[in-house]
Amino acid sequence: MFSLTILLIPVGLVAGVLAGLLGIGGGLVIVPILTLLLIEAGQAPEVALPTAIATALGSMLLTAVGSVLSHAKKMAFDTATLIKLAPGVMVGAMAGAWLVTQLPVAYLAGLFAVLVTAIGIRMMLGLQPHANTTQPQLKGVFWAGPAMGMTSALMGIGGGSMVVPYLIWNGYRPVAAVAVASATGWLLAASGTLGFFLTGPSYLNVGYIAIIGASGFVAAPAGAALAHRLSPTRLQGLFGLMLMAVAFRMLWQIYTAT
Repeated sequence: MFSLTILLIPVGLVAGVLAGLLGIGGGLVIVPILTLLLIEAGQAPEVALPTAIATALGSMLLTAVGSVLSHAKKMAFDTATLIKLAPGVMVGAMAGAWLVTQLPVAYLAGLFAVLVTAIGIRMMLGLQPHANTTQPQLKGVFWAGPAMGMTSALMGIGGGSMVVPYLIWNGYRPVAAVAVASATGWLLAASGTLGFFLTGPSYLNVGYIAIIGASGFVAAPAGAALAHRLSPTRLQGLFGLMLMAVAFRMLWQIYTAT
């Protein structure tokens, strides 16, 4: 177990750097890698995958703070939009956490792999949402918020990969969309973590959350600094391919272990 604890530090560091560099949720990295580590350490897949998802959500309570504070200092939040979007996302996140504790692990792993593949393909192709030139206006927020929250909690991610395109499609400037997504991401993480606490507290490991969260919090500024020196768009294709490979490696190991 000591060796596993040591390995959690680079997991958090990598997740933090990639979050700062590419603007992706750390859960996309944390969930598949931590699942593999826990299975190798002797945990059953039925425990390893939900634990990894719960850990990814819990660690975002630390890693997302820096982004939220940064946008708050710049007064970049659209408070009205946040108030409309956040409740649905939070309810969806709690429902998603509950689903993680109920779904068979093979279904959960397959769903994760499919969703990660969709995100990976989008990154490989460099697909970006086309901004609506009309006045910003949330459309379908009553179903979109819960859907994004539930899907994000099922994957253990902050939801930025869904919230940002959704807002841009609704006419918001990218910087405003990212600011709102950072705040909803923290609220999503808090609701998802609370959902696990209420429905599956055994999956919440405070030690894992603290180590990965603190490591990611420290590493995120380094990723942001690299973003100004490197070209994140050139790295997205390679990272998208790596995401799919890691997710399907996790899927294969779970199916062979069950």
